[in-house]
Amino acid sequence: MRVCNSFKEGVRIAGLPLRLEDSEMIRCFEAAQEAREQYRIAKIDATEFSRCVSAAFGGIYSAAEVNVVMNSWVRESYADTEPMLAALKADGNCKVAVLSNTCSDHWRQIAACSWMKWVDYAFPSHELGIAKPLPEAFAAVESVTQVAVEQILFFDDTEENIAAAAQRGWDSVFINSSGDISSQIRDALPAWAATSWRKP
Repeated sequence: MRVCNSFKEGVRIAGLPLRLEDSEMIRCFEAAQEAREQYRIAKIDATEFSRCVSAAFGGIYSAAEVNVVMNSWVRESYADTEPMLAALKADGNCKVAVLSNTCSDHWRQIAACSWMKWVDYAFPSHELGIAKPLPEAFAAVESVTQVAVEQILFFDDTEENIAAAAQRGWDSVFINSSGDISSQIRDALPAWAATSWRKP
C-alpha cells in the first residue's frame, strides 16, 4: 500500500494548509511518538490519538484536522500488488501473510482491498496488541502459521524491523519505499516462488 511518509505529506493530501516549517512539523509529530505507539496497539482510540497529536503540535492543528490527516494517510495499492500476489499464490507451496504496524481505522481500508483475497494470514498490530520490532510480533506469525523460520521470506521498509526478523532467522529483505518496490521484491524471491516472479 502507498501511505504517507510524513505528517507534512498527510497535511498536503488532506488539503490542509502547511502552518509550520518542515523541521518543526517533524519535531512535533515525533513528540507524539508515545501516542502513535499506543494507537497502533489499540491502547487508545482515534479520538484520543488525534487529541494527543494536536497537543504535540500545540493546537496548531486541531484534533479534528489531525483526524482528517489520518483518514488520508492510507492512499492506494501499488499497481503490481494484486498480480504479484496472484502469481505467488499460483505456487501451491507459498503462503502469504501480512504483519503490519497499523490501527483499526487504517486496517479497515487495507482489508477492503481486492488483493487481500490472496492473503492467507493477517497480523495487524492493533489486533495483536504488540507491534514490530518486538519479538513477540514475529513469534505470533510463527505460532499461527507453523512455518519454520528458515522458510519465511520477509519484506519491510524499516531497518529495525528487518533486523528483528533476521535475528529470528527469517530471510529478511529491506524495501526502499521510494524506489521500484515490485522490482525489489521480484529480485529477492527465491527459487521456490512462482515462475512469473522469479528473477530473470
